[in-house]
Amino acid sequence: MLGGCGVVHRTFYIPVDTAYLREGLTCGWVPHGSAVIPLDDTVSISLGMAPGGLQATILYLQIPLAPGQSVQFAETALVLETAAGAATAHLQEFKVAVHGRSGQPGHYEYLAPNAVLDAHRNAELPVDDQPHARSDLFSSNVEFPISSAENVQLLLPRVIVNGRTVSPGRVEFRLVTRRGVEACVQ
Repeated sequence: MLGGCGVVHRTFYIPVDTAYLREGLTCGWVPHGSAVIPLDDTVSISLGMAPGGLQATILYLQIPLAPGQSVQFAETALVLETAAGAATAHLQEFKVAVHGRSGQPGHYEYLAPNAVLDAHRNAELPVDDQPHARSDLFSSNVEFPISSAENVQLLLPRVIVNGRTVSPGRVEFRLVTRRGVEACVQ
């Protein structure tokens, strides 16, 4: 077995409103950050955003849903505003893992960006000691054709949550760079 560590610098966006902030470490001590925006009392959306090269900013979305919950984006367009201008981009398809059972391997299902995302795929898993495993985690991303900026505002579209339309509105983010240690074991 071979092991090693290296100092890493990660640049990503965190929400200005600290009530939404989730910042931590992964894979060794590699920093990451996201915004967790409540859509109603039981459903939240997690938003991670980072520069994606010279002319792009990438947004990653995750929506965990417990059995019986549903979410649908009323529009698939999102807008990212910077001091230099604004860019509109569309959600890509959602991916959800279906856990294996009865000796069968798991797989992914893919849904259109405007599909109703409903949690039922993993509801019957026999994991009484881990009820979170019965939830479905829907993931998507958006690539905005705009350079990163120190401060950005993300305009989220209307979302239908458990049959009720909500408007999350604007979320303000600021760009940060954090230093950490990446561990590698082979």
